[in-house]
Amino acid sequence: MTLHVFGDGHSKFLFERFKGAQIHWLGPVTMHRVGRDGLQSLVKDEVTLGPDDWAVFVFGEIDLRCHLLKVADEQGSPREKVIEDTASRYMAAISAFCQGHGVRNAVICGVVPPADPIWKNADYPVYGSLKERIAARRFFNKSLRSSSREHGMAFLSIPRRYETWQGGLKRYLSDGGLHIASDCTGAVCRQLAKVIGLALQFRGESPTTVLKRYLQRRFLKPDDPAVLWDLGKTLTPLE
Repeated sequence: MTLHVFGDGHSKFLFERFKGAQIHWLGPVTMHRVGRDGLQSLVKDEVTLGPDDWAVFVFGEIDLRCHLLKVADEQGSPREKVIEDTASRYMAAISAFCQGHGVRNAVICGVVPPADPIWKNADYPVYGSLKERIAARRFFNKSLRSSSREHGMAFLSIPRRYETWQGGLKRYLSDGGLHIASDCTGAVCRQLAKVIGLALQFRGESPTTVLKRYLQRRFLKPDDPAVLWDLGKTLTPLE
């Protein structure tokens, strides 16, 4: 069984340490673009999925951070309606892609908890307060879960352990930016295994290294983005 993961940068950070995962990273692609243009127009590689393979689709964080609330406010539309419409078009595009590629087993990944980025990116300006984006994420994932069920697909909810009590991303479990750090995604692996009913292997570090990294992340410099970034880039190379 091969796990084919299609998505934005979170597809790589969340799943690259899963044994048997093949990452189809499409760049900073939004859920809106997938719904508008179709996923096939964005996938450049020849992709062949076997009958026992699974496809995981990871989009939406950029939409949540930069676009959905802004579009709603500019249009004077309810934010919930813009979110539902985006999720609906996206799911229709994913369904069409699965039918075209004979995908039998599909998982829609929920949107990761939002954060206020330390490194500013003029190309992707944040819109809305963190509190607003946390509330929007909850509704966003609720819409995706419901639509996944309607299309006969599984839904992967990001475990709550990555959230602060308010619902934002815990900084010390991040890459220093907006992604959950690759070496901290063991809980995502366990959650996905539960969702699809198959054993999955997470390629983590040794127990000693895991403990050392946890202490560095949690207690030494939990708010230093450079430290968190370096930790994520000094993992044991994957075979």
